[in-house]
Amino acid sequence: AVEIPYNDQVIKADLYLPKKFDKIILAIHGANEKGKDDPRIINFGQTFARSGIATLVPTFPNITREKFTPEATAEIRTAYKWLTKELPNKSAGMIAFSVATGPMFIAAADEDINKQVDYLTSFGGYNQLKEVLRNVTTGADRDPFGLELIASQYRKFFGPDESLDHLLDNTDPEKFDALFVALSPEIKKFIDDLTPADHLLNIKAEKIFLVHSDPDQIIPISESERLHQTLGKRSELTILKSFSHVNVRFAKPTPKNIVSYYIPETWKLYRLIFRILSY
Repeated sequence: AVEIPYNDQVIKADLYLPKKFDKIILAIHGANEKGKDDPRIINFGQTFARSGIATLVPTFPNITREKFTPEATAEIRTAYKWLTKELPNKSAGMIAFSVATGPMFIAAADEDINKQVDYLTSFGGYNQLKEVLRNVTTGADRDPFGLELIASQYRKFFGPDESLDHLLDNTDPEKFDALFVALSPEIKKFIDDLTPADHLLNIKAEKIFLVHSDPDQIIPISESERLHQTLGKRSELTILKSFSHVNVRFAKPTPKNIVSYYIPETWKLYRLIFRILSY
């Protein structure tokens, strides 16, 4: 357990430290309830450490179910600077899940650290937060969890706001753009400050792994496809049918599914993990 100084407070984190390693990584959890103590995140840290990668897993106060704000970018940048200072001269990178991918990309593009970022991994990431809002509010398979999460947070942050109510209550895709334009400047700036699209070209990382599930009811696959288009040849996009957003999705183990689902999905996942670990 470590504490990372941040302004007049600290960011609590766990450092999974192998005896021998030549690579370090900052793992950034999504909007879960337990932060670094989520069993999935603990398993991730242990697995990467066993593979020879020193892994820092903080709990980010501004990436939670109750709070997802632009300050997350500064928290990520601070944690990354701490990691590279404490464990210098190593290949260094970050991995983020779900909504945390936005502030990860923005932090990785910041001139304060962008030359120190060698690789990035985005799992279930987005290019435009606007498009995540569009999907959550008007998508054909709207996710109740995603909608409740966004609605409760935004209404808590901004209080009574008619323009926000109209956007969140709307289910008609054809009305979304007009309602988005009508949002108050304060809300639009908040969304813009969590949108990585305009920052991507300032990222210096040599390799970027983009992973997305199919299906994904919260963040559409098209968002990772747009990231891939902008980032170009240094990025790899892997689509996994064995996940739903960031959770494993099991199919019934019939002979047909073993051949058409389990074997190809296991191979894709193995190849992806091997590529990340061996980069």
